[in-house]
Amino acid sequence: MKAVRGRKCGQCTVCCRIPPIVSDAFVKPANSVCEHCVEGSGCAIYAERPKVCAEWYCGWRMFEDLDDAWRPDRSGVLIVEETDDIPWRFRNRIGVKFIIDGPDACVLNKKFILFLAGLISRDVACFLSVAGPPGHGFAKMFVNERLERAALTGDGHAMVEVLTDVLKTLRGGTFEAER
Repeated sequence: MKAVRGRKCGQCTVCCRIPPIVSDAFVKPANSVCEHCVEGSGCAIYAERPKVCAEWYCGWRMFEDLDDAWRPDRSGVLIVEETDDIPWRFRNRIGVKFIIDGPDACVLNKKFILFLAGLISRDVACFLSVAGPPGHGFAKMFVNERLERAALTGDGHAMVEVLTDVLKTLRGGTFEAER
């Protein structure tokens, strides 16, 4: 996917901290700050950054209908493509993973719930995830089946209840060390 024209990272450095990066040129464990990251400023080697970084975009940069409040450092949510653990009925699609990097309130608000409900109603595989300790992976849960009825009927209260339960489960989960 391509980035939305004119949308820039600015001072956001969430992708320099949360996702793991594994390439021939560069390795960074999940949930650890990249050695080239200057918090609140960006990449110290931006002009020469590895190809894996230059070609990667978070969901905020790819989804045109998300406004500036969705920038990961502002929203507390890093949106990424998900290709692992996609249930069989979604086989030919790329899913969306919401990595929660802020307080639970960042996914219990109307804007988030409407966006998530829209994806679910369009049959996009959706996952909620929380980061583990540095060097560890993420706790992740497929949420479509739990939220589908509420999303399709527009029941925001039910979505909040389910999302609250999912977050409690994820926060109490165990995180595997990266390999």
